[in-house]
Amino acid sequence: MLRKLQHDFVASNLSSVSNILSHAPTRSLTRISLEARRDELAAEMREIQESPETHAATALFFSGKPVLGSRGIESEFAAKALGTYQDIVTKLFALRSKGQLGERGVVADRDLSRLHVTSLVRGSFGFLLEDVDENDLETAPVLKSAVDDSARLIGSFAEEDEEHFESAIAEIDNRVLQTVKSFFDILAKDSATLRVVASDSERTFDMNGILRAAERAKATEVEEFLETIGGTLQGVMPEKHEFELRTQGRTISGKVAGSISASELASLFNREVIADVTRTAVSRGGRVAKEKYFLTALREAEQKQRSHS
Repeated sequence: MLRKLQHDFVASNLSSVSNILSHAPTRSLTRISLEARRDELAAEMREIQESPETHAATALFFSGKPVLGSRGIESEFAAKALGTYQDIVTKLFALRSKGQLGERGVVADRDLSRLHVTSLVRGSFGFLLEDVDENDLETAPVLKSAVDDSARLIGSFAEEDEEHFESAIAEIDNRVLQTVKSFFDILAKDSATLRVVASDSERTFDMNGILRAAERAKATEVEEFLETIGGTLQGVMPEKHEFELRTQGRTISGKVAGSISASELASLFNREVIADVTRTAVSRGGRVAKEKYFLTALREAEQKQRSHS
């Protein structure tokens, strides 16, 4: 069970018991029973708070036209919405594990990012999605990060704060963007609203938020450019697999492909290099809002000169 859902459920029960207890007569069997129940719930609350959540889990609660309260939800809508949300998670998982998505084709390690509907949860009509393969110690934390990132990403599209939205989309990939667009199109077309719970946070999307998110996704473009840049490798962070390159009076930075080893990166520190990078430009209304760089190959500048001699 998702820790926040457990926390909220126990907190609600504890509040109810405490409220009844405040009106219970002193020195009565009723009061003694209520005090025992209060202490049990308080202990359970402490246990939840002290237990870190290590596996991927999220809950999606739908309301609006496709939903009949807590009785049911249109199957076609539910299948499309859950399937598209899973696609967002899968692509963010691939980005986290591989560093980059291909322009087309099957997403790498799709099976490793698969979530399962493990329960229907209260609150309009909700689905609890979890990683049921907790034995994979390498995959589990990456999938948890992808699930948490998915909730934050779609939340940013509905944010009223424009600056917060543009900061959030800096790391977005075009295939991720198109899937986010499809997700909000599904919700907008069916006049559905949403609440997402992931990790220790929750986000609520009313109809205005859904429409704002759909419009933003439609107006946002992501383009990728393959570039070769010369400069000085003035920053290397081998553990994080990140770089900083000083070129033509400016500094660019970003992630490094897994094919470039940490030792290779460190050996070229503070040297003149030739870098092959993928530059991703995120634009809104024709204006470039954010750019990011992904380093795919690196070599000393002198090597390039010798190859032409």
